[in-house]
Amino acid sequence: MPGTRRFCPALLILPLFMTAPASGESRALGCKPAPGGDAGIEACTALIEAGKDFASAHFNRGLMYADNGDLERAIADYGAALERDPEHGDAYHNRALALIELRDYDGAAADLERAAKLKPDNASVHVDRGIVRVNQGDHDRALDDYDRALAIDPGNVEGYYARGLALAWLNRIEDARRSIERAVDLLPEDVRVDWIDSACWELGTLGRAGLALPYCDQAKAADTDAGLLDSRAFALWQLGDETAARQELQAAHQLAPGGRVFEPTRRLEEFPLVLTQGLLKGLGYDPRYIDGEPAPETTDAIRSFQQANGMAVDGEVSEDLIAALRAAQPG
Repeated sequence: MPGTRRFCPALLILPLFMTAPASGESRALGCKPAPGGDAGIEACTALIEAGKDFASAHFNRGLMYADNGDLERAIADYGAALERDPEHGDAYHNRALALIELRDYDGAAADLERAAKLKPDNASVHVDRGIVRVNQGDHDRALDDYDRALAIDPGNVEGYYARGLALAWLNRIEDARRSIERAVDLLPEDVRVDWIDSACWELGTLGRAGLALPYCDQAKAADTDAGLLDSRAFALWQLGDETAARQELQAAHQLAPGGRVFEPTRRLEEFPLVLTQGLLKGLGYDPRYIDGEPAPETTDAIRSFQQANGMAVDGEVSEDLIAALRAAQPG
């Protein structure tokens, strides 16, 4: 659903601006990361082309390429940094983040494994490895990573939030609620509504509408917007209250006039695909997006699930498919 796709704030993958230990000359020449750093990229390139091919120059240029969205070049630079310094934990970590963006979860897992050995006390490495494991459908091992991150950093909001989502998938509902609420409690008040809104959506896409709805209600009481109303409608639809879901979508449609994104009949027809995409992702199949929009990756994921479960392989969303996905879900 372009324009309304919502992402969990905790799980946004961004380049980590951790500058590698650089030589004095590298710093003096301006080869250091900065957002939108075209000048920094040029400085690093000049340094590399001059034969002063430091690991830090490649790493810092990789950070800036990643910030500009040029992930392939970023990955190449992180690799060059690792050729020059095989113990560069931040290069492994940041390359993993770029690979996650490209949905190469196996490659990301390998890099995060190495990063965790080099930086065992870095909570972010463990949170990110947990996120990769969730995308691979391994929620139990993801929990191990989140618990490790929280042992290192008991105030890690992302760790608590991601842990709550994994627990929700595993049907450990009360544990999930406590973990998410701990994350919210740790947040500054001015951003809490965004995270609560995300909990409403993310939990709904996991098929845990009963757990999602109280977060939807909290967010709606604080700050109503069209995306939130859509999230709440999705939870209500799963709980069998299509009338209330339609009312929420009508209100969303009024808040976002001029488009068809939240048109109630159309959106209700998309909800089975949204749920299918969310359940597929939870089971380790990659639908690409969770938005209710058809995509080749979603069709491929459906076909893979159908084949693995002895179903007729047609790549189509159906009540039988959703029932089979739910049956495969823990609890």
